[in-house]
Amino acid sequence: MGLNKYHIGDFVELYSQKCGIPNLTPEQVSGISIDKEFFEPARQVGEDTSGYKIVPPNYFACNLMHVGRDEVLPIALNHSGNNKIVSPAYSVFKLKNENYIIKEYFFILLKSTEKDRYFWFHTDSSIRQGLSWEDFCDIDITLPSIDQQRKYVDVYLSLQNNLATYQSKVDDLKLVCDGYLDQLKENCEKKRIGELLAEIDCRNTDSMIETVKGINIEKNFMDSVADTNGVDLSKYKVVHEKEFAFSGMQTGRDECIRIALNQEPTSIIVSPAYTVLKKNSPDVLNHYILLWFSRKEIDRYGWFASDASIRSNLDLERFYDMLIPLPSIDIQENVVKLFRCYIERQRIANQLKEQLNNLCPILIKGSLQN
Repeated sequence: MGLNKYHIGDFVELYSQKCGIPNLTPEQVSGISIDKEFFEPARQVGEDTSGYKIVPPNYFACNLMHVGRDEVLPIALNHSGNNKIVSPAYSVFKLKNENYIIKEYFFILLKSTEKDRYFWFHTDSSIRQGLSWEDFCDIDITLPSIDQQRKYVDVYLSLQNNLATYQSKVDDLKLVCDGYLDQLKENCEKKRIGELLAEIDCRNTDSMIETVKGINIEKNFMDSVADTNGVDLSKYKVVHEKEFAFSGMQTGRDECIRIALNQEPTSIIVSPAYTVLKKNSPDVLNHYILLWFSRKEIDRYGWFASDASIRSNLDLERFYDMLIPLPSIDIQENVVKLFRCYIERQRIANQLKEQLNNLCPILIKGSLQN
């Protein structure tokens, strides 16, 4: 089988079409994840978005500014049937033709960690460690024949279509969950969080517990990123099973209420700055409370209720004043079961997506060897 070497610039052509819409919301703008997929909504948008770029179907967008910092080339192929809109800092391009390279093959070629390291190697020495468009175009790629490319692209597209079908079913289930919760919000009596949870303060006085945790934006406990070497852990707060930890710090900055439930039998410790809470009402389930705090709606309210300090904190009293609808325990159990089903299916979808990404370099290697 004959292999040929080319430069990326032999096949790509920049495209710069401004959207002309000055007031786009984050929901209308796409970013690019490190998994090389578009995501909506974007984290933030500028005051005037008329200069934001359109990415038509079958076109690529990439962010060349942070390649060195992230050690990955954030690039995505718009395989939807609709235009995407991205930051004006992104590079949007298309393939000039597909006589020598198929767009999907080009995409899976760029989805390998080996290629990411190669792009990182070619970044400049600026503080952002960016990759210029010219350097991107100068990078070499080795290609098999079109027929060979098509054979491996067909495998990739078949798996991707299966994943898309599964993900659509997961998204439908999420809509059902959200609709159910919206009905509860309209039809059920609401209770203050302060009526359902009470603060407790149990310290790690004997320093027996050494597992220090923080809270991530997914409302899960995570290993603390703080350096605890030499720190007196006896002052840290203990979170037992079925207890919550809440951090009101930086709620406005992150637009997220950081709260997590310890669902394990093992106790953990958290920073003394956190608040530890325990359910004090028989009328509510722990997992129902956690479910309600998983909604973007309540994160937005937390952002709105945060103070004007540099950290945009959500103080405890305002947290206590938040309202959640409180149906019967039976209904709460049904809602929680439905949501757990969604979470499990989304976990499987994410696992399948990771497996597909890991398969890309194997497909490329096979196409170059057979």
